[in-house]
Amino acid sequence: ASSMVSPVERKNVLVVEDHLANQKLMLAMLQSIGYHVECACNGQEAVDICVNRRYDIILMDCNMPIMDGWNATQTIRSERGLNFPTPIIAVTANAMKGDREKCLSAGMDDYITKPVNKKKLKDLLSKWSERVQIDERSQSMTPQEDRSGGSSRANVPLTV
Repeated sequence: ASSMVSPVERKNVLVVEDHLANQKLMLAMLQSIGYHVECACNGQEAVDICVNRRYDIILMDCNMPIMDGWNATQTIRSERGLNFPTPIIAVTANAMKGDREKCLSAGMDDYITKPVNKKKLKDLLSKWSERVQIDERSQSMTPQEDRSGGSSRANVPLTV
């Protein structure tokens, strides 16, 4: 029976979002797709949680109080801890030219705009879940230090 369980059902997602209504919406969408979801209210909370807990995917709002998503992502990447290789997807209302590049230069792996469409979210998560599974299969052959995947993990100073 365990072989019948969809791989998505075992995926743990951290949603980093300061607005409760958006948190609830993301939680409902992700749970309906089959993900296990935890939430953080700001970037600092996400950084603190990520020290002790490994996630399969992190959905990171960009504009938040205390610590924004760009700085939280840079911190998670620079600490090279449990979530260093975890795909971090920006979730933002900003859809202007240059916003995607700003997210990628902060160390985020992808980008989705608000309001979040469930089908687009599901497709994006499927894409990154497949990449995580490939990474996990190749992990035994490659030292952890060399799994950075290239430029998306570079610690690039961010100008805000």
